[in-house]
Amino acid sequence: MKLEKIALIAEIVGSVAIVVTLIVLIVEMRANTDELRAATVANIAARTQAMPLTLMTNPQWADVASRYFAGEELTRSEAQQVYGSIIVSLKLAEEAFIAHR
Repeated sequence: MKLEKIALIAEIVGSVAIVVTLIVLIVEMRANTDELRAATVANIAARTQAMPLTLMTNPQWADVASRYFAGEELTRSEAQQVYGSIIVSLKLAEEAFIAHR
């Protein structure tokens, strides 16, 4: 009889330990998810800020961009630069949208 009581108590303690472990794991997963979201947003913000910084610090690229927006004729390589930057901007916007969802 004494062995049966010990087994019953051990089973109850084991069940409680499993529930406590699951609760701790859920809390940790939520914290990890929040950290991952924050890191993703920070990464997107940093990359989004890099594009205007490139325009401001690179005179050749700033010249190409200003001529494009003024409607002037561009060489093929200059047009490719502009289209590439537009694609990068759209990809960043897409990533920001996905991260927001």
